[in-house]
Amino acid sequence: MRSEKNKTPLDLVTQHQNGLIHTFQFAGKAFLFDRSTHSLFALESMPSSTGMDDASLTEEISQLSKKGFFLASDPDSAPDNRVFKSFCLMMTRQCNFACTYCFEGQSSVSPQPYITPETALKAFRWIKKISPERKRIEADFFGGEPLLYFDQVKEIIEQSEALTKETKQEYIFSLTTNASLLTPDRLEFLNNHHISLIVSLDGEEAYQNKCRRFGNRQGTFSEVWPSIVQLMKTRDSGYYIRGTYTHQTLSFADQVKWMYEHGIQKISFEPAVSPNSDLGIQEQDLPRIKQEYEKLAAWYITQKQADPALSFYHFELDLPNGVCVEKLMTSCGAGVEYLSLAPDGSLYPCHQFDGNQAYCLGNIHEDSLDLEMVERFRHMTHLSNKTACATCWAKYLCGGGCLANNLMMNGSLETPFQIGCEIQKMRLEAALAVQGILSATVK
Repeated sequence: MRSEKNKTPLDLVTQHQNGLIHTFQFAGKAFLFDRSTHSLFALESMPSSTGMDDASLTEEISQLSKKGFFLASDPDSAPDNRVFKSFCLMMTRQCNFACTYCFEGQSSVSPQPYITPETALKAFRWIKKISPERKRIEADFFGGEPLLYFDQVKEIIEQSEALTKETKQEYIFSLTTNASLLTPDRLEFLNNHHISLIVSLDGEEAYQNKCRRFGNRQGTFSEVWPSIVQLMKTRDSGYYIRGTYTHQTLSFADQVKWMYEHGIQKISFEPAVSPNSDLGIQEQDLPRIKQEYEKLAAWYITQKQADPALSFYHFELDLPNGVCVEKLMTSCGAGVEYLSLAPDGSLYPCHQFDGNQAYCLGNIHEDSLDLEMVERFRHMTHLSNKTACATCWAKYLCGGGCLANNLMMNGSLETPFQIGCEIQKMRLEAALAVQGILSATVK
């Protein structure tokens, strides 16, 4: 629901300056994005650089505003009714890899090396008390490498199925893995129990081995690729391959193509976030990254038409089904909807805060929860409170960025990581153009 006030459109220059509309050019085509309704329009040409002063464009937008577009106002701040509904199970902080960009690092030591089934089930009973109306609880086995403790993972899954009868809550699991320990028998178990898989792979052998290595600096590709091939043979869905690009490995468009050519259809690629200048994306990398997204989008448009099953996660915007105000305003659920559970039972806002005692929210063994800290995260993750995002055209597609990345790169939860913002905006322009061009092609 949108406010009934301020429905008269502002002049287009002001709308543009306030981020209410956004014009951009992609692959030789011009587009206009209406933030208030998440509507995308194709333009015959880009408006002049002096402002949105084209008379015909002004008249066309004026006519469209009478039909409910270009409201010149943001959605109301929807009531914040978020409750806890998902866990990151930090199964272990240990890993058999020593990836150069890993946020967990190689020095994590814990008296309790893994989450026991008793701790996990206690957490599920705890969340039943905290969020009694939830019918489904999502949980991701994470790490470190969770398959180092597969027996415990297996027991948690099996016991949760019995726990459902007690709590009346269904437990939906996923597992994030480097695939090196994904043996056929383990894969069979995960398939039989419908466990979604997120598998880390940066691309072909040289690309993978650049950053994803064992502790002895040996490459990992030869250990993981056979398991990924086996995974693709045993299921058509319920998994995706997640890559990471760094300052040293920027040619991710070619890696997405390579993955697809080798049978992978569900793909995601994220930039490394690191204060290490050899790994983290630098400002001088941004033009190259923009070129990579343009290159990837051009290929994706052609390939998607031939193979609708292809999915690049960051291009899959759902514009046709409209917008939900509550989701727009509260896309990050860290510390409010989402919790990370440590092996000792400690609770953190998300996996990237794991082990940071300054942001520990409590402990399920002590039945404790810092409600003041929860409310702090509720405030910080609500988009209406992110003043730095107020005039950004992309804020409702982005949600305001990642608090953990802000803290890592700026030392402040609320100061946006600017390079991350720029990457997000260029990626969203590519995604909008992809959706616009594909929709026009279908028609």
